[in-house]
Amino acid sequence: MADVLFGAFLLALCFYVGRAWLRWFRAQPRLVSPKWRSGVTTFGFSACTVSLVTILLLMLYATVSSSLTPYHPISVLAYRTIFVTSLLAIVAGIVGKGPLETPTFVCSVLCLLVLAIAGFAS
Repeated sequence: MADVLFGAFLLALCFYVGRAWLRWFRAQPRLVSPKWRSGVTTFGFSACTVSLVTILLLMLYATVSSSLTPYHPISVLAYRTIFVTSLLAIVAGIVGKGPLETPTFVCSVLCLLVLAIAGFAS
């Protein structure tokens, strides 16, 4: 039951991130003034998207390979990547400005939450 709920949670998060990217691409002024702050937010949202993709790839690898443990080198590298990119996205969301500011915070905090759940589970 917990696997289904976790999968639904990740599916909803992927849908949210994809919808935020589509809305940003369709927006007429993508970068608001000052442009450097809006660019920082875009970079932060890209970083939290990398974090989410890393979580999905780790789940896929764990499903295919049954020998994945929490202290496996691939797991440790993925945990570090998720942690660094999520923290980078939070900092970019604080500094940045624009339409991707809220999705950056939501995605990065939820990716850190997934990382904390994985830490408690192991």
